[in-house]
Amino acid sequence: MMSTIVAAWVFAWVLMTTVTMTECQGQNCTPAPGTKTISQPVRRFPTAEACRQAQQQVEQTISLQPTTIRQGDLAQGQSAVLRQAMTWSCQPE
Repeated sequence: MMSTIVAAWVFAWVLMTTVTMTECQGQNCTPAPGTKTISQPVRRFPTAEACRQAQQQVEQTISLQPTTIRQGDLAQGQSAVLRQAMTWSCQPE
């Protein structure tokens, strides 16, 4: 009886960034109308550890707090805030 061994080899790890846009009114935030979540590769690494180290360095130097892109005019009764947030992750290629 012969058993089949299936091996998955990961040859590289990719540091990915994901950008999301949300519209917030007070503490209630929802995906911003007409926007998409965008993910893109930043750099490839030979090992998961090397990718995680790069991810940590990026997260330490770049603010993970959402950036306010547009704020409504409070004088006109608009209190919606458009925010952009970036997240980082390592994924096998």
